[in-house]
Amino acid sequence: MAIKLVRLDATSDAPADRIQSSAKRELDILKRINHPCITRLLAYKEEGDKCLFGLGFSPGGDLFEFATRNKTLLTPGLVKRVFKEIVLAVKYLHDEMHVVHRDLKLESTFPLLCSYFSVFNVCCRCSLKLSSIRARTS
Repeated sequence: MAIKLVRLDATSDAPADRIQSSAKRELDILKRINHPCITRLLAYKEEGDKCLFGLGFSPGGDLFEFATRNKTLLTPGLVKRVFKEIVLAVKYLHDEMHVVHRDLKLESTFPLLCSYFSVFNVCCRCSLKLSSIRARTS
């Protein structure tokens, strides 16, 4: 589980009530999300001036980290598949949840949430060769 900490007190950019309202909205959205390519809310706790979101953990880091460390795995087939899964997740957010993601970037995308990377993660734990994993993207 990954823990996201949100401070609820005022900052130089936003008053406390705006931050608290945003955190509540995020919690409400995360409670309703049910999509295979979007992390699930596993736990939530409010503690004084902060709230903690317990989210599914992505051991490989975000998509930026994965792409930086694994350039040779980024074949056109894999990139198309990952892009398709991101588009399907965004479509779900728009069509089903009526939510617009305003900060979509590699750093806020976690590859192990997508089905290919779940297979990738399991295969790596089983010590399969990367060439056999790469072949699955075709």
